[in-house]
Order: sequence, then C-alpha cells, then structure tokens
Amino acid sequence: MNLIKVKNVNYLNRFIIQFSLNDSFEKEIDLNDELWKTVPTPTINFEKFKKFELYSWTPKWESEADFAPEFLHNLKN
Repeated sequence: MNLIKVKNVNYLNRFIIQFSLNDSFEKEIDLNDELWKTVPTPTINFEKFKKFELYSWTPKWESEADFAPEFLHNLKN
C-alpha cells in the first residue's frame, strides 16, 4: 500500500478547497464543519483560512492545523 499524499491544493471559496492526491483522486470539499471540531478558533475566518501551504503531503495553516490526506479523501460533502 502506498502512502497517500496531497499533490495539489487550491483555495476556492469560504472554507472550500480543491485538492488532488497522488493516487489521481480529486475533490472539492467544504471544511467548515470540520474546522469547528478540530482547529484552533483563530484560524476560523476566511482571511486566515486562505493562507495555507502544501507542507510535505498535506495542507497546513499558520496555526499549525492540518488535515491528513486520508481524512480528506474519506470526508463526505
């Protein structure tokens, strides 16, 4: 089994990102609900949410919050 990695990630709108994985899987996902469960509150605004980078194999925000590629793959939106 190969390690799943985020290959590309783009901000779309509000808390929606589009990403592709190294296994050719692509998805647009709204992370609004997940953010309120898992991320420190200061990250939860549009301006801060837009400021993420692809770090190793996952999107990572200034607050150090990130989501594992497997988690993103399995989210149902």
